[in-house]
Amino acid sequence: MVKMNSLLKGVFGFFLVALIVFISLQFVLATHVNSPDVITVDKNQPYQYNITINNTNDGGVGGNITLVNITLPPTFSYIFSYAGTDNGTNTNSTVRNISITNTIYWFNYTKGIINSSANSSLFWFNASVSTAGTYSINITTLNSTGTNHTTALTVTVIDGAPTITVVYPLNGSAYSNNTVNFTVSAVDAAGNISACWTQINSSTNVTMSRSGNTFNYTNITMLDGNYLYRIYCNDSWNNVNGNVSVNFTIDTIAPYAVNYTSMSTAQTSLGFNISISDADSGVSSSCVVNRSYSSLATVSGTGAVQNISDSGLTCATTYLYNVTCNDSAGNINRTSVSYATSACDVVADSPGGGEVVAPSFWTTSYVLTDSQVAEGFNRMLPMKGRFKFNFAGSEHSMGVVALTSTTATVNVSSTPQQKIMSTGEEWKVDLTSDGYYDISVKLVGILNNQANVTMIGIHEKVVVPQPENPSVGEQVQNAVDNVVETVTGKNGGISPWLWVLWLVLVVALILVVVNMIRKKQKRRRYYLFGY
Repeated sequence: MVKMNSLLKGVFGFFLVALIVFISLQFVLATHVNSPDVITVDKNQPYQYNITINNTNDGGVGGNITLVNITLPPTFSYIFSYAGTDNGTNTNSTVRNISITNTIYWFNYTKGIINSSANSSLFWFNASVSTAGTYSINITTLNSTGTNHTTALTVTVIDGAPTITVVYPLNGSAYSNNTVNFTVSAVDAAGNISACWTQINSSTNVTMSRSGNTFNYTNITMLDGNYLYRIYCNDSWNNVNGNVSVNFTIDTIAPYAVNYTSMSTAQTSLGFNISISDADSGVSSSCVVNRSYSSLATVSGTGAVQNISDSGLTCATTYLYNVTCNDSAGNINRTSVSYATSACDVVADSPGGGEVVAPSFWTTSYVLTDSQVAEGFNRMLPMKGRFKFNFAGSEHSMGVVALTSTTATVNVSSTPQQKIMSTGEEWKVDLTSDGYYDISVKLVGILNNQANVTMIGIHEKVVVPQPENPSVGEQVQNAVDNVVETVTGKNGGISPWLWVLWLVLVVALILVVVNMIRKKQKRRRYYLFGY
């Protein structure tokens, strides 16, 4: 009985395995790949989709693909009666479209659409898309055993015309060359640029030559002036981008100053305006103005009128200004103009024996360092030549204001002091009125109408000369002289005080005489008349 049970179990297991094998042979998994799997199309343009489906299951008859189903996204519109396949061995395949589900499918349940020996077939259909974006078209196949497999085709839908980038000339630019090479680049999301053409100032359209995605219209001779340059490009779907334009200027003439106008004149500063004209492109920036190619003046403004100011100048002096102006095309023009500062102050007397000498009086100046002052500095100075130096935080100067063959008149400022010096004479000067000499000036000599002057810094207390004490005899003599002077006057005549004394005595005598006469007349009346 036990052996019978074991035998039955073995027979059952055999039949079970056989059944599984049979079922496996009957149901073959459906597998395929589609090519391409990514594509780009243009919005609202009909496009023919060519899809190759490759049967990757070599499973005999059971592996034959009997149905191909393509499902479109809702925004896709299938164009009816325009679909097909290149499967020539299965000419009785049927194409149907169900508009509700937006599905296209081919089937042949008898021979199969793609059998295991044919491997692949091409399927095509036409459709358009109304909205840009990225979509998936699902591709499902069914084999003879009833199993299916689904893959996807990714579709990128672009919106509109090519993108144009202007390379030359650029918008708002100016050029100083009459020969122009027009260059643009154009790209399309689908990579299907057909052509580009240009139009200059509403002239006839000119087709541009092409090199890849670069389009050119070269070696065009143009006169000076302003231009409007339009570019048009289209793609294979005839989408046109005509919205790109460029304004540019051809200008080969340099700017020029129409007029210089003096605005302010002072002893130490100048101000003037420049009125600038340019033929086409206009002045691009501030002009550069320098004084005698050394110091830059201050310029304000960038357009047709610019203001120039300069300070730190010397009175009664003419200055040459060199003006450089550029226009937007890079043309450069250089001009020059001269202006003079106001007249210097008149030399005026001042207390202390000095004179106020205006800064512009000097024609030659030597600027001394602190060490040169401390160690001493010697130089041949012509008339109106000076040393400039700093002391105690202020600027001072020592110079020659007049010359003879034997003397030099030396002026020290800032607190004006002057002295006529002879050859070999030394002059010590207190610059700050603090009771100490600060510099020593020595006139070494005079040669060829120039003074040989040495100046050195010192620090010596100012010594005030005191009068000598007179002897006793001198004191007595002085007293006598004072009395005589008082009586006789300084000039040896009668002193005014003596005249006053005599006048007083005469008046007193007259009064006495008058009084005596009046008394005598009074006594006479008494004797005669009794009163």
